[in-house]
Amino acid sequence: MPLPTVEPYHALLGHARFAESHTLSQSDDKYFKSLDEMVAWIDQPCLVPLLASIDDEEWKRLCDTVINQMIKRTKQANGTLFETFPRLNVSARR
Repeated sequence: MPLPTVEPYHALLGHARFAESHTLSQSDDKYFKSLDEMVAWIDQPCLVPLLASIDDEEWKRLCDTVINQMIKRTKQANGTLFETFPRLNVSARR
C-alpha cells in the first residue's frame, strides 16, 4: 500500500485550525550492509514493542516470519538488501 500523499494531511490540519502546520514527504530508503543490520532495524521499533503481548513461542514465530518476508522483499540480484522507506513528517502548533 502506498503512503498517503501530503495533501490530505495538510487539509486535515487546516480543518483543525492550527496556527501553524507543516507536512513534508521524504524518502529515507535503506541500503543495509548486512542481514544483521536489517534485522536490528526491524527488531527494535517494530517487533520489541510486541514482546510483552505474546509468549516466547509466538515471538520466535513472528520474528522468523517478518525477517523471512523482509529478506524476500529486499534482497537484490547482487545480494544486497534494499528497502524503500517513505516518511510523512507532520508538525502542528496551536
